[in-house]
Order: sequence, then C-alpha cells, then structure tokens
Amino acid sequence: MSDKNTRELELLDEALDDVEATPEQIASTMSRLSTTPAVWAAEVRARADAAKEAARVARLQAMRLGYQQDRERYEARRVEPVRSKTELQLVFRDLIARAPQAVSANFHKYVDAPAEELAEQIRALRHLLGLDDDQ
Repeated sequence: MSDKNTRELELLDEALDDVEATPEQIASTMSRLSTTPAVWAAEVRARADAAKEAARVARLQAMRLGYQQDRERYEARRVEPVRSKTELQLVFRDLIARAPQAVSANFHKYVDAPAEELAEQIRALRHLLGLDDDQ
C-alpha cells in the first residue's frame, strides 16, 4: 500500500476514533467499498457545504421575514391627526422631552420643519419610544 493511501487510512482511523479497528481492518473494509477515501472525503465535504448553504439561506429568509414584519408594523402605525403646525410642535416637544438625549439629538431642527414632516417625525418618535399603540 502506498504512503498516501496509508496516510489517508490513518486520517480516516483518527476521524472514526470511536470505532475500534486496526489499520489492516480499515484497509480491508476500504478495499471492499466502491469508493476511495478521497472520493468519500469529497462527498462529505460536499454535504457539509450544502448544509452550510442551507443554513445560510435559512438565516437570510428569517432576516427577510423579520424585516417584512418590522416594515408592516412600522407602516401600520397610527397616522397623526391633522393638526396645526403649532399643535404639532407642542406634541413634538412633549415627545422630545420623553426621549433619551441620544434620540432627541437627532430631532433638533423641528422648528423649521413643515407640518407634514413634523407629523412624520412625531410618528417616528412615537415608534422609537414604544408609544405606537397608546395616546
């Protein structure tokens, strides 16, 4: 038996460490099989790669589903009633006062915003503060 085949059989023996077999028994068994260690290893690698790809596809699908659910929740938020710009600014100030400073720092130019933008900022703030369903 060549050194390469011997080494392949030793590696196979190590991989099957829970099986008590001598190198001669392994060589005898392998000689009766219709495959070689290299072909068998390639098949195992191919199955492992296929399993990894299936797991990757499943993770992507789960992320897509989560994104779609988040998007649907976001779009289903309560629409801000039609109010004057002054009323919207009062509601906005109230929400900004409740928000952590890291959040409120991103909403600092509300005074110059048109009423439609203020209404959207109010919706976004309510969503960030978890107030979508109340008030």
